[in-house]
Amino acid sequence: MVEVQDLRRLGDVRLWIAGAVRGYWMVEVMHWHLDVIFGEDVCRVRDKVVAFNLDILRKLVLNAFWLIDVNCKCATSLVKKRFVVGCDPVRYLAQILTH
Repeated sequence: MVEVQDLRRLGDVRLWIAGAVRGYWMVEVMHWHLDVIFGEDVCRVRDKVVAFNLDILRKLVLNAFWLIDVNCKCATSLVKKRFVVGCDPVRYLAQILTH
């Protein structure tokens, strides 16, 4: 016979597994964005300090791209948003720095 305590523990385990799966895919999605937008996998930096600094800068810029609004119908993806901001960075600098 299944007891109520066993069902509660089973529910806790399911919630823990669901959280772990969501956390894994969140990391994978971020890595995919870093690879597609910045070409992280093709970067062949040998120096560990430089690679660490580039990693921090890429994540910082990726978060900035998620926050800013370019007010352009063509910039729906992050790749297009990177292109639009790259064409006129001074225009979007204030918006990036205020977030």
